[in-house]
Amino acid sequence: METTIKVSVCVPVYGVEKYIEKCVRSLMEQTMKDSIEFVFVNDCTRDKSIEILKKIVSEYPERSNQVRIVNHNKNMGLPSARNTALHNVSGEYIIHCDSDDWVEPEMCQLMYKCAIETDADIVGCGFYENRLYKETIVLDDFDCSNKEGIKRFLCMNQMHFNVWQRLVKRTLYTKNEILFDPRFSMGEDCYANFMLHLKATKLATVKMPLYHYRLTNQNSLVKSSGKKGEKDISIMLNLIEAELNKNGLMEEFNNEFQTFCYLHKFWQTFFYSDNFDFLWYENYRGSLNKKFPKLLLPSKVKRLGYIAYLTSPKLLKLLVVASRKLHVF
Repeated sequence: METTIKVSVCVPVYGVEKYIEKCVRSLMEQTMKDSIEFVFVNDCTRDKSIEILKKIVSEYPERSNQVRIVNHNKNMGLPSARNTALHNVSGEYIIHCDSDDWVEPEMCQLMYKCAIETDADIVGCGFYENRLYKETIVLDDFDCSNKEGIKRFLCMNQMHFNVWQRLVKRTLYTKNEILFDPRFSMGEDCYANFMLHLKATKLATVKMPLYHYRLTNQNSLVKSSGKKGEKDISIMLNLIEAELNKNGLMEEFNNEFQTFCYLHKFWQTFFYSDNFDFLWYENYRGSLNKKFPKLLLPSKVKRLGYIAYLTSPKLLKLLVVASRKLHVF
C-alpha cells in the first residue's frame, strides 16, 4: 500500500556549497519521520552543492526513499526551480526551504499538526533572522480572517512575505493554478504568497520561531540585485494591483497597497541595490507627498523613511551601507 505523503519540502539548489550541509542536516533530522518527502531541484549549480547534498543524505539511510533530486538541463532561475519542485511533489501540504538556510527539528511536525487541528489552508510560523553576530526572533501572527490576513500581508504587519515560513495545502496551489512567475526573481515568492492568501479561507499560526533565515550569504539574490531588481519589483507590483482590481478589493485595500508599494521600493533602493541611482525611488516618493505619514509602515521603516523623506536619501543610503557592513541589517 502506497504511503500517503503528509508534507513535501521543496528546496532549490544553486551556488550554496558553503551552506547546504547545515540545511540538509536540519531537514534530515526532522522529528517527522514518516509520510514526508524532500524534493531538491538542481538548477545547474556550478559548485559542489549537489555533491555535498548527496554525501549528507547518504548519512541518513532511513531517509533514502524520501529524498529526490530533480535536475534542470540548464539554469532557469529561482522561480522555475520552485515550480519544478511543485510539479514533483505529492504531499498533502507543501513547504519551501532555501538551501542556504536551516530549520528547527520539529518544524514540519508542529506545522502539520497545527494544519490538521485547524484545517488551515496556510499555516505560518515565526523565524530567526541570523546575522554574523546577531540572531533576532520574528514572531508573526496568522490567526485572523482572510481579509485581515491580506491587510497584514500587504503592510508586513505581523505577517511577512516569505514563502519558507508557510505550510500550504497543496490543493490551494493546484486548484487555483498558482505558480511562481518566471518573469521575475525579486518578489516571486511575494506574488505567489499574495495569490495563495487571496484564495485561502483558513489561516493558522505556530507561534514560535522554526526557520533560520541566513542574512550573511552575500551571493544570495537579495544581496545582488540592481536595475533588474527594480524591474522585477515593478512587474510584481503591477500584477498585485491587477489582482486587487480584478477581485474588487482595491478600494478597500488602497492604503494597504500604497504601503506595500512603498515598502518594496524603499527596501529595493536602500537595502537590495548597491548603486546610488535614486531616480526610481525619488519619482515614487514625490507622488506620495503628504501620504507618507499616513502609510501603515512598520516602525523601523517609518523611522528610516523619515530620514530619506525629510533630509537626504543619499544620507540614508550611506547609513545603510555602513550598517550592512557591520551586519546590523
